[in-house]
Amino acid sequence: MGVFRGKALRWDYKAIKRRENNGIPFDQALKQKSMIKMDVVTLLNGRFIEITEVYNIYIDGESNFDYTKENVRKELTDDMQEQIKDGNYMKALKRKYSLLNFDNKNKPTILKHMIKEQHQEL
Repeated sequence: MGVFRGKALRWDYKAIKRRENNGIPFDQALKQKSMIKMDVVTLLNGRFIEITEVYNIYIDGESNFDYTKENVRKELTDDMQEQIKDGNYMKALKRKYSLLNFDNKNKPTILKHMIKEQHQEL
Protein backbone atom coordinates (compact mmCIF):
# COMPACT_ATOMS: atom_id res chain seq x y z
CA MET A 1 0.00 0.00 0.00
CA GLY A 2 1.48 3.26 -1.09
CA VAL A 3 4.47 4.13 -3.22
CA PHE A 4 7.96 5.37 -2.27
CA ARG A 5 10.48 6.34 -4.97
CA GLY A 6 8.45 4.57 -7.62
CA LYS A 7 8.25 1.24 -5.76
CA ALA A 8 5.39 -0.26 -3.78
CA LEU A 9 5.70 0.09 -0.02
CA ARG A 10 5.82 -3.28 1.72
CA TRP A 11 4.33 -3.04 5.20
CA ASP A 12 5.43 -5.51 7.85
CA TYR A 13 4.10 -5.80 11.39
CA LYS A 14 6.70 -3.40 12.85
CA ALA A 15 6.04 -0.70 10.23
CA ILE A 16 2.29 -0.94 10.85
CA LYS A 17 2.85 -0.64 14.61
CA ARG A 18 5.09 2.46 14.01
CA ARG A 19 2.41 3.77 11.63
CA GLU A 20 5.09 4.75 9.07
CA ASN A 21 7.21 3.21 6.33
CA ASN A 22 10.21 5.00 4.80
CA GLY A 23 8.98 8.22 6.39
CA ILE A 24 5.48 7.93 4.90
CA PRO A 25 2.71 7.87 7.52
CA PHE A 26 0.24 4.98 7.31
CA ASP A 27 -2.78 7.25 6.76
CA GLN A 28 -1.00 9.10 3.93
CA ALA A 29 -0.06 5.80 2.24
CA LEU A 30 -3.67 4.66 2.60
CA LYS A 31 -4.84 7.72 0.62
CA GLN A 32 -2.44 7.12 -2.27
CA LYS A 33 -3.87 5.65 -5.47
CA SER A 34 -2.38 2.18 -5.14
CA MET A 35 -3.39 -1.41 -4.65
CA ILE A 36 -3.82 -2.61 -1.08
CA LYS A 37 -3.11 -6.32 -0.93
CA MET A 38 -2.69 -8.63 2.03
CA ASP A 39 -0.89 -11.95 1.69
CA VAL A 40 -1.18 -14.56 4.41
CA VAL A 41 0.37 -18.02 4.56
CA THR A 42 -1.31 -20.38 7.00
CA LEU A 43 -1.36 -24.03 7.92
CA LEU A 44 -4.73 -25.56 7.04
CA ASN A 45 -5.50 -29.27 7.33
CA GLY A 46 -1.79 -30.11 7.43
CA ARG A 47 -0.91 -28.04 4.33
CA PHE A 48 0.45 -24.55 3.97
CA ILE A 49 -1.78 -22.39 1.80
CA GLU A 50 -1.48 -18.83 0.60
CA ILE A 51 -4.41 -16.46 0.90
CA THR A 52 -4.34 -13.16 -1.01
CA GLU A 53 -6.90 -10.43 -0.60
CA VAL A 54 -7.08 -7.10 -2.47
CA TYR A 55 -8.90 -4.24 -0.80
CA ASN A 56 -10.72 -1.36 -2.45
CA ILE A 57 -11.07 1.38 0.17
CA TYR A 58 -13.23 4.47 -0.25
CA ILE A 59 -12.34 7.63 1.66
CA ASP A 60 -14.69 10.60 1.24
CA GLY A 61 -16.31 8.79 -1.68
CA GLU A 62 -13.05 8.29 -3.56
CA SER A 63 -11.48 4.90 -4.27
CA ASN A 64 -7.84 4.16 -3.45
CA PHE A 65 -7.36 2.53 -6.88
CA ASP A 66 -8.76 2.76 -10.38
CA TYR A 67 -9.81 -0.81 -11.15
CA THR A 68 -10.11 -0.72 -14.91
CA LYS A 69 -9.05 -3.81 -16.85
CA GLU A 70 -6.22 -1.81 -18.42
CA ASN A 71 -4.92 -0.63 -15.02
CA VAL A 72 -5.02 -4.12 -13.51
CA ARG A 73 -3.29 -5.63 -16.56
CA LYS A 74 -0.61 -2.87 -16.47
CA GLU A 75 -0.01 -3.31 -12.72
CA LEU A 76 0.38 -7.08 -13.11
CA THR A 77 2.66 -6.72 -16.14
CA ASP A 78 4.84 -4.04 -14.51
CA ASP A 79 5.13 -6.03 -11.29
CA MET A 80 5.97 -9.21 -13.22
CA GLN A 81 8.81 -7.39 -15.02
CA GLU A 82 10.07 -5.96 -11.72
CA GLN A 83 10.04 -9.42 -10.12
CA ILE A 84 12.03 -10.84 -13.07
CA LYS A 85 14.54 -7.99 -12.80
CA ASP A 86 14.93 -8.67 -9.07
CA GLY A 87 15.35 -12.43 -9.64
CA ASN A 88 12.05 -13.33 -7.96
CA TYR A 89 11.04 -15.83 -10.64
CA MET A 90 8.36 -17.61 -8.62
CA LYS A 91 6.59 -14.30 -7.93
CA ALA A 92 6.97 -13.39 -11.62
CA LEU A 93 5.35 -16.69 -12.61
CA LYS A 94 2.49 -16.02 -10.19
CA ARG A 95 1.92 -12.63 -11.87
CA LYS A 96 2.04 -14.30 -15.29
CA TYR A 97 -0.47 -16.89 -14.12
CA SER A 98 -2.73 -14.06 -12.89
CA LEU A 99 -2.42 -12.31 -16.26
CA LEU A 100 -3.29 -15.45 -18.18
CA ASN A 101 -6.19 -16.12 -15.84
CA PHE A 102 -7.30 -12.48 -16.13
CA ASP A 103 -7.22 -12.72 -19.93
CA ASN A 104 -9.20 -16.02 -19.80
CA LYS A 105 -6.57 -18.09 -21.56
CA ASN A 106 -7.38 -21.79 -21.86
CA LYS A 107 -6.79 -22.98 -18.29
CA PRO A 108 -5.49 -26.50 -19.06
CA THR A 109 -2.73 -25.00 -21.20
CA ILE A 110 -1.79 -22.07 -18.92
CA LEU A 111 1.42 -23.72 -17.76
CA LYS A 112 2.39 -24.46 -21.37
CA HIS A 113 1.84 -20.78 -22.27
CA MET A 114 3.88 -19.65 -19.25
CA ILE A 115 6.82 -21.91 -20.05
CA LYS A 116 6.78 -21.02 -23.74
CA GLU A 117 6.64 -17.24 -23.10
CA GLN A 118 9.29 -17.34 -20.34
CA HIS A 119 11.60 -19.28 -22.66
CA GLN A 120 11.09 -16.70 -25.42
CA GLU A 121 11.88 -13.82 -22.99
CA LEU A 122 15.19 -15.43 -21.95
